[in-house]
Amino acid sequence: MLAWLEPWASWAIWAIWAIWDVFGARDGVVSPVAGEQRRAVDRSAGAAPALNELGVGPATHDTLPTYAGYTPARYKVRFRIPDTWAHVGLLMVPDDRTPEAGGPRRDGKRHWYFPAIPGTVGETWADAAEMRIAYAPFPHICQTCRECYKENRGQACPKHGWQLSILERLVFTVGRPLRLWAERLVAAREACGENALARAAVRNLLLHTIGAFHGTRRPITRMARLADVPLRTPARTVLSPEGDELHLWDEVGLAPKFPDYARPEWSAQVWARTRARLLLHQDYDTKQFVGALTLPVAQIVAFRLDALYLTCDPGWLDSGRPGTLRVKGVLAGPVPWPQDEDDLAAAQVQLAPLEGGNGK
Repeated sequence: MLAWLEPWASWAIWAIWAIWDVFGARDGVVSPVAGEQRRAVDRSAGAAPALNELGVGPATHDTLPTYAGYTPARYKVRFRIPDTWAHVGLLMVPDDRTPEAGGPRRDGKRHWYFPAIPGTVGETWADAAEMRIAYAPFPHICQTCRECYKENRGQACPKHGWQLSILERLVFTVGRPLRLWAERLVAAREACGENALARAAVRNLLLHTIGAFHGTRRPITRMARLADVPLRTPARTVLSPEGDELHLWDEVGLAPKFPDYARPEWSAQVWARTRARLLLHQDYDTKQFVGALTLPVAQIVAFRLDALYLTCDPGWLDSGRPGTLRVKGVLAGPVPWPQDEDDLAAAQVQLAPLEGGNGK
């Protein structure tokens, strides 16, 4: 059985599918298992809880090896995965592996992945929310992890915690720049009732706003005579009013495409917190720890940014509160284990939505 858990009013349609090369089960940790039912689980209003208390300026950039706890921050860390690790990866790194070694096909884009092989050493930038989980990944079964997770002082569980050495820090000032917007967005979603078009409109408001914070740069079109065109630059030819032959080409400029909304530090925090909550968080109502790390790794088929594909019903309570993980659909087995994005997309199309679980 394949189950799909995904939140309403989320930016999942864009971020979920784009994140496959980033957060998919591609590191040999999830071994194919066929013949089971699969469930899909997502988070209700997935990004909304991540909008509270975002880091704002002024920010401090230093090389102190000190973890700042609950203060919003980004850390450049050198990590080592424990020798006994047997679960999914927690921190994202550039994927420089060859295709033969499990890396992506070279398509001119930069790919990322989450290494999970015991003993792996790497360097990356991680959000404070991700660091907290790496220090104490199993608070639901380990008392030391529970204490480290609750105190959040940068102490790693000796048995389960990842070894993290802080090389650089970007420590922000605590702020709530988007809280009012998030509250009104959630209220708007609740007011939509069962109106699918209205729900889709609210979801797109969230999707495009967060995406605009991390928007692309504004392109610049340059024009010159042939002798002044940079080597190996694709250019198109036009004629000037005087009949001279000129060549035009585009370059990526320094200015953002949407300068009024260029806040990549906000979108980076939202994305990281959404990933972290999918791995592990404590449910507000039940106080139960939920997320991928609370499940056996063999039950995890794949990740999307705020959705899980599982081989079982995790049994998590759906309170209806924004950010709650809930089952969205079921695909009865036996079902072949998806080997790539196309297989997973085909499986999602076949998922039978549960009553009240459509949410889109």
